[in-house]
Amino acid sequence: MSDLVEAFFDSVRSVEPLPAGRDRRLAIRRKITEGENTLRKSRDAARAVPKFLQQAQTRARAEIARHRRNNLSTRTAEFFQEVFEELSLRVRLTIREMKDDTFRVEVKGAAAEDAPLHIVKSEFYSLKAAQEWVDSDQGVTLINAVIEKYEKSK
Repeated sequence: MSDLVEAFFDSVRSVEPLPAGRDRRLAIRRKITEGENTLRKSRDAARAVPKFLQQAQTRARAEIARHRRNNLSTRTAEFFQEVFEELSLRVRLTIREMKDDTFRVEVKGAAAEDAPLHIVKSEFYSLKAAQEWVDSDQGVTLINAVIEKYEKSK
């Protein structure tokens, strides 16, 4: 698994030169999806994807600390903060295949392991369509709104 995390970080570094903002965030989300898709090819993807995301989160946190100078963020630390934030959101998501061969996006209402899942959007006709929606600004906006709604209602 550590090889996959290392490969992910090698890959995600390619988007660091992009200016901060929507395009860079979209590129980061796409790199995360590429990493997930590599794992989906394995037999135990249901366990491997969350483990990968958690290890990548830990690594991003370490990169943030490594690139801070005198308690000030460098551009590289800010980049890894964006990577960490995108991973933090993604670790809470599940794309589930339904019995009717459609897919739906679910989100944990809290960061806890046993938190209930809430349906964000359903009736995607392919995994790729669901992933593209998750990667989009529209998807991220709605996912964040659902998370906020359920965290405020606690």
